[in-house]
Amino acid sequence: YYLNRGHTRALKIHQALDALIGNLYSELSLSQKAVLVIRSLPQVSSVLVGMRSEEYVEDVVYGLQAAPVDNASEIWQRLAAVKSEA
Repeated sequence: YYLNRGHTRALKIHQALDALIGNLYSELSLSQKAVLVIRSLPQVSSVLVGMRSEEYVEDVVYGLQAAPVDNASEIWQRLAAVKSEA
């Protein structure tokens, strides 16, 4: 039950991010998109992430290679609005 519910919620977040950041980043994983948007905020100078496995490290490093998002502040605010609706 909880696995299915978590998957459904993650899919909604994925879709919301895709709608907000565009097709340029659609191939990124959800964790990559999250790091991308956070590190694109002008007031954020670094992003701390957990590094429990080599696979996770590689996932985040791959996501760091994407170009920053121009309208990250707007995306963050709109994503917060989507989250409150869920």
